[in-house]
Amino acid sequence: MSGSFPTLKLWYFDVPARAHVIRVALAIGGVPFDDHVVSREEWPAVKPSLPFEQMPVLEVDGHVFAQSHAIERYVGRLAGLYPFENALESLQVDEIVDAIEDINQLFVPSRSEPDVAKKKAMRQALGATDVPKMFRLLETRLQSSTAAGPWYLDKMSIADVAVYAAVVMIKTGFTMHIPTTICDQHPRMLAIYKAIDSHPNVVARYGKAGILPAADLFYLVAQERQALVKDLESMRLQLVRKDDQSKKNAATASAQMIALKKELSDMQSQRVLVEKECDLYQQKCKDLTTLLETSYDQHEEDQTKIVKLTENLKRLKKKYDDGLDMARKEATISVMNTHEERKSLKVNAERLRCKLNSERKEWMDTKQSLLESVDEHRARTECLERELREAKLSEKSYRLGQEQLHAEIRSLKHDLAAAATDCSLAKIAIEKYKSEICRVVEETRAQRDSDQMLLERLHMAQEDAVMGWRSRTALYHENCTLKQNLYAAQQKYEASSCVWDSSLVAKRKEEKAASNMLTEELSDVRRDTKRMSMAWEVQSVEQMQRLKRSHTEAIDLLKERHGAELLQLQVDSERKLAKAEAAHRVMLDELKSAHSDQVQAAREIVEKQMHTAVNQVQVLCEATQHKLLSVTKEVRLDDVPVRCPRHFTNPLLQKEGAEMQVHELQLEMDAWRDKEKKLIQIMEHAQRMNANVEERHLSLECKHLDAQKQVEELTASIKSLQSTIANQRDLIDELERSRQAMADALRDLQSNNPKSSSALHVNELQTLLKQTNHHVSVLEREKERLAALVDEQAVTIHELTMQDDDGGSDTSAKHGGRPEVDKWNDLSFE
Repeated sequence: MSGSFPTLKLWYFDVPARAHVIRVALAIGGVPFDDHVVSREEWPAVKPSLPFEQMPVLEVDGHVFAQSHAIERYVGRLAGLYPFENALESLQVDEIVDAIEDINQLFVPSRSEPDVAKKKAMRQALGATDVPKMFRLLETRLQSSTAAGPWYLDKMSIADVAVYAAVVMIKTGFTMHIPTTICDQHPRMLAIYKAIDSHPNVVARYGKAGILPAADLFYLVAQERQALVKDLESMRLQLVRKDDQSKKNAATASAQMIALKKELSDMQSQRVLVEKECDLYQQKCKDLTTLLETSYDQHEEDQTKIVKLTENLKRLKKKYDDGLDMARKEATISVMNTHEERKSLKVNAERLRCKLNSERKEWMDTKQSLLESVDEHRARTECLERELREAKLSEKSYRLGQEQLHAEIRSLKHDLAAAATDCSLAKIAIEKYKSEICRVVEETRAQRDSDQMLLERLHMAQEDAVMGWRSRTALYHENCTLKQNLYAAQQKYEASSCVWDSSLVAKRKEEKAASNMLTEELSDVRRDTKRMSMAWEVQSVEQMQRLKRSHTEAIDLLKERHGAELLQLQVDSERKLAKAEAAHRVMLDELKSAHSDQVQAAREIVEKQMHTAVNQVQVLCEATQHKLLSVTKEVRLDDVPVRCPRHFTNPLLQKEGAEMQVHELQLEMDAWRDKEKKLIQIMEHAQRMNANVEERHLSLECKHLDAQKQVEELTASIKSLQSTIANQRDLIDELERSRQAMADALRDLQSNNPKSSSALHVNELQTLLKQTNHHVSVLEREKERLAALVDEQAVTIHELTMQDDDGGSDTSAKHGGRPEVDKWNDLSFE
């Protein structure tokens, strides 16, 4: 594109409308142009000089051209936004522009409708069906593009600028009674809107939203103001005509009086006729007095009507104050209910703590009983050891006697003594093994107790989360009831406003009838009525100022209370989230560290004990087998008959004792084999428990990560809510400034046209009612957003509690109702 541009001058009104795309395209392309704004007063004079008596019109180097779409394509070429070299892309751009033109044509019938109620109904019907449908079709067409960026083609075009203008038209409320959130459901459209809205040239020329601020904010008010000015002008012309007519009648009356004086001076003789004429004039004076009385009565009726209107206004204000008081009372009742629920929750927590303490006492009692049983088993084993020692001493004495009696079997005695010493060593090893097994049992019991404590803490956290969710659901239901009450109050307020509008129309008709009844011959009466109207206008102005002050004070109070409520809700939600997050993190960290340490220590101890126990059992089995073999060999050798007949009985006794010892050794070996099998089963069960503990540890880590993600999402939602609240406050401030500017304009109109103060007063009251409705709708939307946030938080907490329930049920199902307790209780050592 070349660096030089033709001289451009754009002619259009002080609204975006048809010239919005042209202005934004020239601003984006950096094309210099003269934006000539045509006022409403200049338009009738400018209209005949235009090509088709329409605007916008673009003047290019002195040549005038019309038709907005043709101008848009020309401006697009100048700004590099129209792909004239590629025919297919030009077709795509024209398709989008014509689709948006179809959307604009939907508003044409309602724009020309003079009746306000019908116009509102037509716009609401469009906002419910046709307009969302057209925007949905446009969004699907935009998403069908294969471009990577936000633009419809590979780069920005006139189609993107047209989409941006359509979104601005909806979002800024330029189309009255159409929802401003229609475009929020279309991401591609919003991406184009945000990209153009943040373009440096658009921001530098028009600011955000790319439109003229003063004209767009007061466009809707300008239409009503124009209609009001037309009505005032027509009333002023009627009054001027009546004044001219009264002046003419006064001139004719003065001429008649001069003629009558001349006739009286010339015809004094005709006194009878003069008296008759005096009677006639007296009758006319009576008629005039009757007319004056009727006009005065009409004026009193007007004053009574004004008093009634003021009373109606006070009544409406009282209803509005009563509605606000009811809402405040309901809010206080909801706060008291929440406090009572908190007290009940505290009582339940105390009850649960008492129950937990009683359960802990019972567990300590059972633990003490188990320790006593273990001590009894230890005493029994000590008794057995003492008996074993006594048996060893008897065996030694018996061997000494046998040595004295039988020198021939010394070798056998020596072998039996060696076997006895080996048995004592084996028993000592068995006792050591028993003590190690008891230690393993105690450690596994301690691990089981720690797991039980962990489960109890998880159940307590789950109950706290469920109670918090219930309290938030109760708050949500109370907010819904408050919203319904506010909606009912608004409907009552709208019904009363409709009745008030009908009374205003009747009042205007009566005023016109009263003005038509006034005759031309009442100049004195007109002066009196004018004086009285001036006094009444002063009173109405004072009353209007008082109403304005009271209304602004009520709005300020509403703003302050609403801001305080929002801050309180925000602080409470942040505090609750912070507490829950800190508690979850601390609990999860503690559980994780303790569980990992316990699992690691238990795993190492069990592995060491398992290896030592297996080695000892294997060594013991081999030693006992060797001893049995040696003893059986010796017994077989002893079957040979002894030479000395006198010692024949002693070898037999010796053989029987050896056989008994062999039998006892076999029994002990069987018992050790059984204990070895039990030990293997215990080790397998310990391995299964370690695997279950590791699975639970992994599930807890996953839940911790999910909880962290949900907390981050909640913080992001709270930040977005804060930004929306700030935007709403800025919007309310802007509306307040616009209302103040409108009030100043109405004061100017009132000073220029003092006779139409009643109509201005009515219009001001209507604007005040509209502003109150708007503030109420803004408050309802913010309450809906807060309720949605509370619902999301309650859902996330409920999901966390459900996950905890699922985790607890899975672990209990895996363990099968604490099977490890039964497994350990089944083991009994002799």
